[in-house]
Amino acid sequence: MRSLKYAGIFLIGVAIVVLFLFIFFNKPFEYQVLNKDAKFLKEEGGGEIFFSKENILFDSPYFIQTTKPDFFPIRNWSVSEPDLKEKAGIAILFSNNRQKKILYQKNIEKKLPIASLTKLVTAMVALDIYNKDDIIEISKNAVLTEGTAGDLKVNEKIKFNDLLNLLLVASSNDAATALAEKIGEDNFVNLMNEKVLIIGAENTHFCNVHGLSDCNSQYSTSQDLADISYFIFQNYPEIIDIISRKEVRFISLSGYEHFELNTNKLLGEENILGGKTGFTKEAGDCILLFLKPPENLKDILVILLLGTDDRTLRAREFIDWLKIAYLWK
Repeated sequence: MRSLKYAGIFLIGVAIVVLFLFIFFNKPFEYQVLNKDAKFLKEEGGGEIFFSKENILFDSPYFIQTTKPDFFPIRNWSVSEPDLKEKAGIAILFSNNRQKKILYQKNIEKKLPIASLTKLVTAMVALDIYNKDDIIEISKNAVLTEGTAGDLKVNEKIKFNDLLNLLLVASSNDAATALAEKIGEDNFVNLMNEKVLIIGAENTHFCNVHGLSDCNSQYSTSQDLADISYFIFQNYPEIIDIISRKEVRFISLSGYEHFELNTNKLLGEENILGGKTGFTKEAGDCILLFLKPPENLKDILVILLLGTDDRTLRAREFIDWLKIAYLWK
């Protein structure tokens, strides 16, 4: 009788274990990455759980089991942080439900000059105040703006859309000034500052429309620029379309032919949807790119480097690093 009693207890124990394993392996789960010190990375809405390295499910990268459905990409901590020679930088993944996940960050709240990345905000305000078929007459003041990109002529008449292309593709400072003259540059700059505040970019301020270093109160942060760029992606498809073009070519209403190549040499490379470049002596090389994430995720990936030494080289290194520093499926 005693043996039957022990056998019964044993069978009940086995049944409990089998039931536990069935429930455990049949519920949806994800693996949440731990950092390289094996401390839990708390996410919004998640609980605080701490594991020692002995408790980790996998050696590298470190994981714990959670019940959240969206978990890719996952950091691979066997890949070290990149050296991109930048003053500040960010890689951020924006999802369709407007959530965002920072994949890389360096000095993302540091206020820095942003050179011609300014023109992304200039373009938003221009689209707000102009009609597509408006005609703009180029002033002497616009032509005298520093830089020769765009090759504009005094009294030349140009359609708004063509001038917007020169602004974003050729990064024409003359075009920026010409666009602002409709309401006056000071009023235009005020609208730019109001725009970024609406977006929530509280650490961004403009004092001109082109990004030249002719004033001391023009700055932004990597975090702000990432948020501004996603706002553009969501609300200004005209800008995304233009910054994806390798060149701009048109004949103005005054008969002058214009042809300019995009300052972004990375257009056409894998997964790059578009972007904007910038350079001044004070700002250094700057670049912002919109990318389609690896493995055809439906999200949008924004990467940004401020104050680097070679925007094209470092952006390529950045993209290559993201491919191996994260597991995308």
